[in-house]
Amino acid sequence: MNEKTDAAKRSRTETALGVSSMRPAAGAFLIAMLGCASLGATAQGVSRVSNPAATGAPVSNHQPQGPSAASPSAQNGPASLQGPGALPSPATAPAQSASAAMPTPYVATTQAVLDKIAPLTPKEIVNLRKQIDERKDAFTENITGRPPARPTSTQTTVDLSPGGTPPVLRLAPRQGATIMFVDAAGRPWPVEAADNFNDGGYAVSQMAEHVFSVGMKQAQIGNIAFKLKDIARPVTVTVMPAQDATDYNLDLVVPKFVGGVPPTAMASAAPAPTHMADELMAYLYRTPPREARRLTVAGSGTDEIMAWQISPNSMAVRTSAQVLSPAWMRRQGSSDGVFVYQLPITPVVVISQGGELRNVALGGISVEPTGSNATSVSSAILSSARNQGFTK
Repeated sequence: MNEKTDAAKRSRTETALGVSSMRPAAGAFLIAMLGCASLGATAQGVSRVSNPAATGAPVSNHQPQGPSAASPSAQNGPASLQGPGALPSPATAPAQSASAAMPTPYVATTQAVLDKIAPLTPKEIVNLRKQIDERKDAFTENITGRPPARPTSTQTTVDLSPGGTPPVLRLAPRQGATIMFVDAAGRPWPVEAADNFNDGGYAVSQMAEHVFSVGMKQAQIGNIAFKLKDIARPVTVTVMPAQDATDYNLDLVVPKFVGGVPPTAMASAAPAPTHMADELMAYLYRTPPREARRLTVAGSGTDEIMAWQISPNSMAVRTSAQVLSPAWMRRQGSSDGVFVYQLPITPVVVISQGGELRNVALGGISVEPTGSNATSVSSAILSSARNQGFTK
């Protein structure tokens, strides 16, 4: 009985000793588990322990000595490394600092430059250009209800007398004209100087010594003064916006000869014919009056010759050739070498063209009967033709 009681006591004593010996091991295990949990939280950025490497502080390369057996680290295990101010384990990646630079996102540089230089799309640019052109056309649109000005070429004799009316040049918007000075024989007359009194409305430039171009800037009235050689009085031309007609070419004829010397053929004529006749200007422009009768022209090289019967005893011949017979009474010429001659009625005209003499036959001449004078007029025409050898 005593033996059983002693055995039971020994068993309880051994059990108590076993439990007491297991308590330090269980405590160490729990401490180790807590240390591992703390290390995991630090690796995930949960720990608030400062990292000198993230803030740029120098990190010492000194390796800490291993904990001694008597130190708390040796007794408590890895958990002692998470004390205040301690660094994470080298095996754990340090947490990124919030102040670290973020990577630069990709930017389409070409598109950014295009948007800055030309922010509109191609369709918007086309639409903008159309609207700008429409507004520009609105400023030049004919709002008068009249048809556009008719282009013309005009020749005017300059009146140099006191109180004379100055010549007029008509210009249409976006168009220009030329002014040319010639003498009574159609030869160029030099211009020494020119002065434009309305630079804001017109532009004037000299193309040759006797030719000027005039262009419109604004629809305004102005004038231009020209100083001709050997003529004391300047010639002033009035420039105004065109209404019914616009001038492309304006030939201003000075009723004198350049240098005071007429051409040789004119100087030998007796009596001296009239070199300027404004009444013949309509025939020069191929717009004869209604009462003029058109004559037929036949002969070698007469494509550029035109003739009209002016009256029962005179006619007008338009040609670039020189009329030799019959002797002409008046003549009106242009700068391009075309002249209109007033001649007595005759069925044949002798001209000089290209150094050759040619006979030009005219038909359609009408002689109105006036009693006994009718026979004498017809006889005079036939007699003049016989005397010149044109009829048998």
